[in-house]
Amino acid sequence: MPAQPDSAYALLASIDTDTLNAGSFARWCMLKAELSHRTSHVSVPSIEDMERTLNWYKKQGTEEECLKAGFYLGMAHAHEGESDKAMNIYARIYTIAEKRHDFQLIGYTCSYMADLYARQDYPSLSLRKTKEAAVWFQKANNKRSYVCALRDICRRYAYMDSLSLALTYLQKADSLCQTLNDKNVYRSILNAYGNIYQMQGEYELAEKYFYQTLNNSANPIPDYFALSHLYIETNQLQKAKEMLQKIPMKESINRYAVYSDLYEIAKLEGKSEQAMNYLIKYVDLSDSLTIASSKSKV
Repeated sequence: MPAQPDSAYALLASIDTDTLNAGSFARWCMLKAELSHRTSHVSVPSIEDMERTLNWYKKQGTEEECLKAGFYLGMAHAHEGESDKAMNIYARIYTIAEKRHDFQLIGYTCSYMADLYARQDYPSLSLRKTKEAAVWFQKANNKRSYVCALRDICRRYAYMDSLSLALTYLQKADSLCQTLNDKNVYRSILNAYGNIYQMQGEYELAEKYFYQTLNNSANPIPDYFALSHLYIETNQLQKAKEMLQKIPMKESINRYAVYSDLYEIAKLEGKSEQAMNYLIKYVDLSDSLTIASSKSKV
């Protein structure tokens, strides 16, 4: 499954879960959660579904399966904004995994705890947990996750404006990445280079790396946004518009981000009325997305 996440997700999505018995549904949730863990564009099952899954594995599964289901339940809580519950679950998983000498699961748990700390704006704690994750992945001999942890350490340092340290870790990740033959990890490294160079004001290098990411990408939407933001920052507004025109507007989250960029562009062009129209659309979508998120938790 990890080698073909898109094909695996298409297969899972084609299954009518209403027709599955309890065991099959639990296994379906575990597979979907595993995909969510490995690729960013697949959402984790809901808290309710993961609780149902965990309960089934407690009765019918192994200790290892229960541990994994618990880990995915933490992911579900994090995805739905329940950070404290997610952190408590991750802490329990960490303790159990440590007793079992499951270095890989400890590494994953540290990575997700680091993400939660970053979301709560605790950069030092986030950096510390990401570095810990890298240590555990090395012990587990999981080279791919180790490279990803080094890339994430780069991102943590960049957030803290320690750009020279960020670049040092990124270059180490890049060097090790060459031995992986993993296109997804390679794209993420290229994207990180683009972000670092943009933050350093080296815009031509940033543009080069963002285009390399785009040319290697199966999902170009984030790359179009990255280039749009770069062009807005460098006042190349026509180029920014060209990037935004490439983004499909079917998904409300895409429209939300596009209107935000178009608002910034109109402001820079001195088109006040146009800017106001984009701002209204942006705020309306922001409200609707917030309402939809709230309803999903009821």
